[in-house]
Amino acid sequence: MNLLKGVFLGVLSSCIFAQSSPEFALPVELYPIAKDELHSSASTTFIMESVSTVWASDGGIPNYSAQATWISTDYDYLEYSTTRNNSVDYGFNFVRSEDNSGSPDNVFGYGKYKRSVEAGEDSYYLFLDYRDDRIGYYNYLGTPTGSSIDIWVRFDYNDNSFWINSYGFNTPNWVEVTSHSTINFWELKGMGTPSTSKFKPYTPLNLMAEINVGGGAALDWQHHTPSDDYWNQYKIYRCITDSPPATSYTEIGQSSKLSTMFIDGSLTLGTYEAAFYKVAASNAGLLSFFSDSVMFGSPAAPNAPSNGQLSIVSDHPKITWARNTEPNIDEYIVYIRKNGGSWWEQGRVSQTRFPSFIDIHTNTSMPIDDLDYHIIAKNKFELLSGMSSIVSVMGLTAKPVAPRNEEEPVSPFVNKFDVFPNPFNLSTNMRFSIEEDSNVTKPQKVSENS
Repeated sequence: MNLLKGVFLGVLSSCIFAQSSPEFALPVELYPIAKDELHSSASTTFIMESVSTVWASDGGIPNYSAQATWISTDYDYLEYSTTRNNSVDYGFNFVRSEDNSGSPDNVFGYGKYKRSVEAGEDSYYLFLDYRDDRIGYYNYLGTPTGSSIDIWVRFDYNDNSFWINSYGFNTPNWVEVTSHSTINFWELKGMGTPSTSKFKPYTPLNLMAEINVGGGAALDWQHHTPSDDYWNQYKIYRCITDSPPATSYTEIGQSSKLSTMFIDGSLTLGTYEAAFYKVAASNAGLLSFFSDSVMFGSPAAPNAPSNGQLSIVSDHPKITWARNTEPNIDEYIVYIRKNGGSWWEQGRVSQTRFPSFIDIHTNTSMPIDDLDYHIIAKNKFELLSGMSSIVSVMGLTAKPVAPRNEEEPVSPFVNKFDVFPNPFNLSTNMRFSIEEDSNVTKPQKVSENS
């Protein structure tokens, strides 16, 4: 079997759709054709490989005005093998009809594809450019040449040539195409200049913010792939807050396509505030996804908690303090140490709760070490205050046992238990406890005649 590998020889064949649904996108199919392959039963494998950014689109959107796209890598590489010679069998689906259908294995999108054939030691290929966001809506936006969206492309084994048809497989409108050439779909269909305003731009990368010499913040970022994208400017957004995360961003300016810098000279921050920035690329008003946000500013750390007090509640130390008045306190961290040693965290208390902490791990009714406590405040920028004043619990020891009068007799048995089995058997067990450790003489054996 002669296995041929290629990147597109296709037929884009549409299904009939209802004319009563205005601007409804056509389902598209790409049918590879091999002409006069040497063995009629041989299989020919065609490969579609993207050489540009590819955009996906929601096939459920019924009209061009609502067309939406996004950058995708799902449709970068596709394969299909024919099962018949000199005939249309099946092939690839265009993203407008098959997106969201499940597997993208035979789906191609808005992009430029290389379709090549290797026949013997020679390589033959074409480029077909689908970067026109009107594809799928041509019949409602103009009068396309031939089918509104379909083309048929075949590879002829007789002379290793490509042929293209914009009218149909069984029509006489086949035109030979030079190998290695590029076919622009919009030109083939006579639709003039392509539209790219609905292609979502790449997301800007590596946003940074530094102090501007003249005041304010200086922003800098990078574009993903400037040579293979559609955008005409950048939009800069800012949120000033004392309680991150930043949620309410406002557009503060634009930067031209050729500039990846922006100066925010109007920035003014309060003592506990910081500015958060993010950037999006804009393509005729269609925004990319936002860049990662970056923080600018040096908000002040919290003040140390004050008025620390310690009391004993149900045999447990209870520490209280005054709530901080700063606007962005997140929580308080309680630390403990024993006998003047190292500090470790004993617990946390949210700012929303009453400022107190009960150390349930310490029971003052039992012997304990000397204990010290202090509190640190943490704000929503993860900044920590200094230590509060230390409050302490002095160590408690066990109550001493009163000395016993040596002349006072000691009862040898504090407690005696029943014997088992009863003493009228040949042997029995006796259990007892005594008041304090002492040597005990083993009972003598009692004779049967006693």
